[in-house]
Amino acid sequence: MKVLITDCFTRKAFDIYNILNRYYKRSEIICSSDKNNAKKGRLIYHQKTIALRKNSSDDFIDDLLIISNTYSKELIIYLPIEEDTTVLFYSFIEKLGSRNFLYQLPSFGSFSLARDKYLLNKFCIENKIPAPGFFEYSEVLTLNKDFIPLILKPRHGSGAKGIKYVNNINQFKKLDIDFANFVIQEKLPNGKDVKGAFFLCNNGEIISSYGHERIRTFPVDGGVTTYSKFYLNKEIKEIGTRLLRKLNWTGFAMLEFLWDERSKNYKVIEINPRLWGSVLLSEFSGLGFIRNYINLCLKKPLTELKIKPYVKIRWMPFEFFNLIHSRGKIKDFWKINRKETCYINFTYANWWSIFWFHLFFYLNLSNFKTLLKKWKK
Repeated sequence: MKVLITDCFTRKAFDIYNILNRYYKRSEIICSSDKNNAKKGRLIYHQKTIALRKNSSDDFIDDLLIISNTYSKELIIYLPIEEDTTVLFYSFIEKLGSRNFLYQLPSFGSFSLARDKYLLNKFCIENKIPAPGFFEYSEVLTLNKDFIPLILKPRHGSGAKGIKYVNNINQFKKLDIDFANFVIQEKLPNGKDVKGAFFLCNNGEIISSYGHERIRTFPVDGGVTTYSKFYLNKEIKEIGTRLLRKLNWTGFAMLEFLWDERSKNYKVIEINPRLWGSVLLSEFSGLGFIRNYINLCLKKPLTELKIKPYVKIRWMPFEFFNLIHSRGKIKDFWKINRKETCYINFTYANWWSIFWFHLFFYLNLSNFKTLLKKWKK
């Protein structure tokens, strides 16, 4: 058996590799990247990395076929690390079949609906699953005096990129965007109270789930989560379970919820049909999502694990920026408790790999620009 890690030079993939390396031999892990760099791969992962180009469907299919043929006598587990890579993986399956790849993925229809915020919002409302109210373009133009604050989100994408906030009809009319590529939602009054819920499913059945609750973000008024704790919420789990059953979901799903103070309930705002940036917490808490994903692929019994519900996760580079912004006034900032807290891109890794990963990651111009952008906020 082999496990394929795509996009191996992303911070998420680095943690996934280190989780896998606890239970599987290095020779059982295949590292691949769109922008392959053999030297970087050897320094970080102590092994050769394989090219898996994403500039076109044809190139991706060609490269994945090479991987399939290279390990033709092995079963290869596909992990859905990035959405765009998984879209290309679906195209490979459609053209060539699954070959020797094993995976846990929903139907392409459910996958496509989940990553389209407009279709997801519409699906939730139609199935009486709590979600923000949404409007068609023509409906907004009729609001006039009854206008309510709106938030316009790109139908595809993650994070805050491309989001527009509108408080009156004149602002709305002045927007120079293609409205067909956006979902128009009511703006919930407490937009910072976001909860994440994480699920592993098989044909609509929930195999395992948990959540995390934000402690700090960067920027502090709302942004990337830098510090959070393991969190179980029955209401969120019940809503997420209803939605994923309706979609007959298989594999990983990250759901984001926002508390609506007016209706006193949580509302679904997003599904990420892939692994998430804080995936390390699923391992550290004892849930073992990745191991049981592989067990499902291999049709093996699920591993029974002991949950640690008190654990936390931190992302130190952005935690240091919070410390600078607060002028050093963050209580217990320097309290390092490795028994109760895991650290993104540190926990389970060796110091050699940690050094080279961070060196390459933060010398990357794109990553550095993202960092500066968040800093300026």
